[in-house]
Amino acid sequence: MIERKFITTFPEVMGYDIVDSKGVIAASSGFGMEKLFKDSTKKAEKDGCNAIVNLKMFTSYGGAIMAYGEGVVVKEKPFNY
Repeated sequence: MIERKFITTFPEVMGYDIVDSKGVIAASSGFGMEKLFKDSTKKAEKDGCNAIVNLKMFTSYGGAIMAYGEGVVVKEKPFNY
């Protein structure tokens, strides 16, 4: 499962390099944020991603939530002294 620290509204994950982009990950739910995160991360993992960046979320008048972001593969940056 993708850790929450790897789901961000920023275009990058601090301390990590994006090594591959797998495309847009989109999900919607009328059952709350937890289901939305589970659905999004399942789709991302199925596509070989270990992070989601540039996450955007919207709500509709009826309470449904839609989210999309870019599924990516990240690798920890080497520490240079």
